[in-house]
Amino acid sequence: MTNEEKVLTAAKAVLDADGTLKSLLLQKASSSKVILGQGRPGMAQNPTVQLFISNHDTDPYSRMDTLQMVAAIFTAAKVDKAA
Repeated sequence: MTNEEKVLTAAKAVLDADGTLKSLLLQKASSSKVILGQGRPGMAQNPTVQLFISNHDTDPYSRMDTLQMVAAIFTAAKVDKAA
C-alpha cells in the first residue's frame, strides 16, 4: 500500500528545489509556495502550487497501487479594462 503523504512530500521536495519554479512563484529563499492537501488554501500567497492525490486505487490481486496526483496553480488574474 502506498503512503500518499510520502508521495506528496517527495514531489514537494523536488518542486521546492527547482530554481525555475522558484523564480516563477516569486519565492523567497527560506519559504515554500508549494502546499499539500486537497482543500483550497485560504491564506496562500499568489502564485501558489497545491499538490494533492485525487484518486488512489489498490488492486489486491496484483498488489499494485494507482495514484493520480494533481498540481493546482493559483494566481491572481489580471483584468484588462481597456478591452
